[in-house]
Amino acid sequence: MSGGNGGKLNNQRVLSFIQSADPGKKLADGGGLYLLILPSRNSSWQIKYRLEGKEKTYSIGQYPTVTLATARAELRQTKALIKEGKDPVANRRLNRATAIASGENDFKSVASKWLAKQQPDWSVEVSGY
Repeated sequence: MSGGNGGKLNNQRVLSFIQSADPGKKLADGGGLYLLILPSRNSSWQIKYRLEGKEKTYSIGQYPTVTLATARAELRQTKALIKEGKDPVANRRLNRATAIASGENDFKSVASKWLAKQQPDWSVEVSGY
């Protein structure tokens, strides 16, 4: 991944592109950052990069939820990871897994809370076989 952030785009140009482009078309900003029109007609920020000789793509998110400025900031962070020899996609997956593992939204925690909340309403039924 060579070069810096070309910063070719502005919000007006992005909006114009989204309104007129066909699915599969790309609008480049520089440094590997581009906006892709998806088959659903939504637009997604992507970063194209190379790691260990292989071309890869890192998806940032959909425009306008992810703004041009946010996409450029994500590009800078992604480039920093690549310089360290880390794969940004693998890094994101690891961060998500760590957040899930340390959170209280695992099955055991949720089931325990549900059970504690439901038990007071349950009655013991004795069957007389």
